[in-house]
Amino acid sequence: MIVCVEFDLRLLHWFKCFMSDDDDLHMYVQLVAYGHNFEWARVSVYQ
Repeated sequence: MIVCVEFDLRLLHWFKCFMSDDDDLHMYVQLVAYGHNFEWARVSVYQ
């Protein structure tokens, strides 16, 4: 399964895909979600 995370920050549009069992996925989501004041976020999951 592939998880793609997309954030729209004030000055940064950020998009990255990870395998669902990738530890980096959780680290990036926490870092971006809690470290920035983002306008919106979208998570897409692909089998």
